Amino acid sequence: LEARTTLTNESFTLTFFEPGTSVQRGTFTQTPISGSLTLPSTISLPQGTYDILVSSPNYLRKKMVSVSLTSNQTIILSRLMAGDLNGDNAINTVDWSVMNTVWFTNSQPSDINRDGIVNTVDFSWMNRNWGRVGDLT
Repeated sequence: LEARTTLTNESFTLTFFEPGTSVQRGTFTQTPISGSLTLPSTISLPQGTYDILVSSPNYLRKKMVSVSLTSNQTIILSRLMAGDLNGDNAINTVDWSVMNTVWFTNSQPSDINRDGIVNTVDFSWMNRNWGRVGDLT
């Protein structure tokens, strides 16, 4: 994740697709340890190649293409771009309107770098990614 030195208390959802298609084969949500996730034994995906869509609140979605998987494999997460505060997979004026209403508070969703206050540091992360959109399925 951009703007963060630790992934503590961050939730990630991984959605698995047949490569090059929108055919979903599985999904799970987990909080990572040290920037990686291990596939849980409860997800039943056969070994093979998948496209993986990674998402986390307040970040643009990122697709990892043609990832070869084995059971209980550790997955290194893609870097996600910060600033999608309203969850529409785009960083724009709507996100700024969300941040602007909580300026100089400790609002968790808008405090992108989690330093305890929404301020210009958080806006700089949003501004860095202004106009970008995340990956789709």
